[in-house]
Amino acid sequence: MPHEVQTDYNNCHAVHSDTTVARMLVGNKCDLEHIRAVSVEEGKSLAESEGLFFMETSALDSTNIRTAFEMVIREIYNNVSRKVLNSDSYKAELSVNRNGRSISVD
Repeated sequence: MPHEVQTDYNNCHAVHSDTTVARMLVGNKCDLEHIRAVSVEEGKSLAESEGLFFMETSALDSTNIRTAFEMVIREIYNNVSRKVLNSDSYKAELSVNRNGRSISVD
């Protein structure tokens, strides 16, 4: 894998490491096979080793553009939902509601 790709990935990962961040490795311009810098296998390998989704796209012919956005949105929703369900405030609210009381916060 080209050094620049690995460096860009490492920089992005260091900045965006919150648990609600959806991370996906996208190979762009898959329609330009003849000038490919990174093979599909290299992309898949990096994605797998880092626990990322991997997809190749092409803005020129719209290959996988919608699918890539839908995957990211779904992952963000799942991550945020998981974070809310594991939060102390949500657990406290469940505990109060199980005891037959409700609390109104203004």
